Order: sequence, then structure tokens, then C-alpha cells
Amino acid sequence: MTINENQNTINRKIMLISAGLTVRSLAERIGYTPQAVNTSIIGQSTSYRCHARIASVLGKPMVEIWPELYAVIPANQKEGDIRG
Repeated sequence: MTINENQNTINRKIMLISAGLTVRSLAERIGYTPQAVNTSIIGQSTSYRCHARIASVLGKPMVEIWPELYAVIPANQKEGDIRG
């Protein structure tokens, strides 16, 4: 796991805590198992449906929660290219 991946996971956990939620309480609200929610939070799941439900409860866009999955890289820019 890279530093950015670790930071993204930490940021997602902070979002849960800030919303007053636990993995278990979030899972109950969205109708998923705690295990499914946890794998989404730590970045091991790419379930769009689960991510969409989590984002809805948190009131945030999915790109803010999972930038590594939903941020779009312009077609003329390669990943890691800092020219912008």
C-alpha cells in the first residue's frame, strides 16, 4: 500500500468518525455487511453500488471519498504527469 492509499483510507475513516458513524452503524443504514463496508473503506472493494450508498449517507461525492477510483485523468495527461 502506498502513502497515498494509506492517506485515502485514513481520510475515509475520519469522514466516518466526523459523521458519528461506525462501520457497523453505516452498514446497517445502507443494507450491507460490516465486512463489505470495511473493504470499501480500506480500498479493497470497488463496488460502485456500495460506494454510492456510503457517499449518500456521508453527504459527499464519491470522488471526494475515493479519489483514486473516481477522479478523472484528462486524456492528454498520463498518470503521474505533473504538467497539468
